[in-house]
Amino acid sequence: MQKQKQKLIATFLTMAIVCGILPLNIAAATLESVTFTYDEYKIDYTITGGWGDVMVIETKITNTGGEIIENPMLAYSEFAEIDGIWSGATIETTSTGFSYMKNMGWNSDIVPGQSWIISYPVTNFVGFPERAELCQQRVVADLLDYSVSVEVDQDWGHGFNGRVLLQNTNDKPLE
Repeated sequence: MQKQKQKLIATFLTMAIVCGILPLNIAAATLESVTFTYDEYKIDYTITGGWGDVMVIETKITNTGGEIIENPMLAYSEFAEIDGIWSGATIETTSTGFSYMKNMGWNSDIVPGQSWIISYPVTNFVGFPERAELCQQRVVADLLDYSVSVEVDQDWGHGFNGRVLLQNTNDKPLE
């Protein structure tokens, strides 16, 4: 009797998918993933759910090395329209139109053995990105590339209110 029920359910789900009653992306949602492996980290893209023409993607960056990954940014090739990040990152776009995902500050370091997880819905999903990698590189800025000043608004002897101003004096972004 139990096997008959299982066959009946399997037949119903198959027919529902074929007839378009149950979207295929929901049925396949837990089966699809891709991994990019590098010397010090790996990036896993996994479909965790979906409805209609929307897929829910989880991107997990795991530190497989021995050093802390500081202030990570994820660069990826276009693979779908991201409909806003649910958790873990913000989307940034450069003046040339290139997009990347940036940590939110509170999750700015990935210690060895730990992961940074980003979750978001996408539409127009055509497959996983062809490439994805962390793109941060720490470079010490030349002293001529920026200036720092302090403006004091209120001074009461043992303390003050004010602002520290950092001005970028070249054409490269400072972070």
